[in-house]
Amino acid sequence: MKTLFITAVLLAIVATSGAADKYAADWMTYGAGARALGMGGAFVAVADDATSPYWNPAGMPGVERAGVSAMHSYTFGGLAAYDSVFGAYNFGDFGAVGGGVLMCAVDDIPITEWDDPLSPNRRPVLKGYGNSADYAIYGSYGRKVLPQLNVGANAIFLYGDHDFENAGSSGFAFDVAALAGPFGPVTVGLNAQNVFSKLSWDTGTEETIPLNVKLGAAYALPVADWDSEFTFAAGTDVKFAGYDEAAHVAAGEASFEFNGGAEWWYRRTVAVRLGTERSAFAGGVGLATKALGVGFGVDYAYLSHAGLEGSHRASVSFAF
Repeated sequence: MKTLFITAVLLAIVATSGAADKYAADWMTYGAGARALGMGGAFVAVADDATSPYWNPAGMPGVERAGVSAMHSYTFGGLAAYDSVFGAYNFGDFGAVGGGVLMCAVDDIPITEWDDPLSPNRRPVLKGYGNSADYAIYGSYGRKVLPQLNVGANAIFLYGDHDFENAGSSGFAFDVAALAGPFGPVTVGLNAQNVFSKLSWDTGTEETIPLNVKLGAAYALPVADWDSEFTFAAGTDVKFAGYDEAAHVAAGEASFEFNGGAEWWYRRTVAVRLGTERSAFAGGVGLATKALGVGFGVDYAYLSHAGLEGSHRASVSFAF
């Protein structure tokens, strides 16, 4: 009963969020960590590694002690750089703290102007090149409040440097999250991203980042005879920004994007992952080892794209 009550409170907070600008800070939805992205981003109910501050800060109490994960993404044939670093430290009864940085950058953007603005035969002329970079800095906290319920929250500072427009931006956002279970082999996760937010531009424009509610469930299946562990996960991103036909399913201002994935670990050393994200194929592999009490992992993920080149993501991680 207490678990249902706390979850209801979180959903009530979500329901009070107002309308937002449709694509404000949309780059923050690209994800973090090649492991999770190899599963199609269906990670809100798993969230058991150093990337949990991004996917679900309520998962941080499940981190054994401490961990760090860094990712680099070769996106759309090199058109954009997308990188992340996240970490978490578990204090036990006092909860877990974490944080990280997301960065999305595009370099060498052509800047043009008309050779003769008043002429009907005017042509664009290359004036130079500019760069654009956006950053999101996370501070995270999570704690077990009931035997089968963790809650968590993020405070996020946003900063943008867009020299091709001579305009910068700054802002903030807050997330609230819950992770319930395990109920047998099943866990259920919720992360309401951008419950409160504001993004201000040097031009005087102000935006609100769309509320994005990540909902999902995961099923863990250890198979001792095969020295294997399987995880199956599914979820949806519910955005309140009126995406209409651009979404898988739309209902008024709400849109639903579905994802799913699976992970197979063999002897907790070699991993294979498959998934789907927004109807695109995702997949990846991972290697892990442990020496002198320190765990080390390398992960790779690929995500296809219907209109552009696919994205390659590589991560390294440490667990202490």
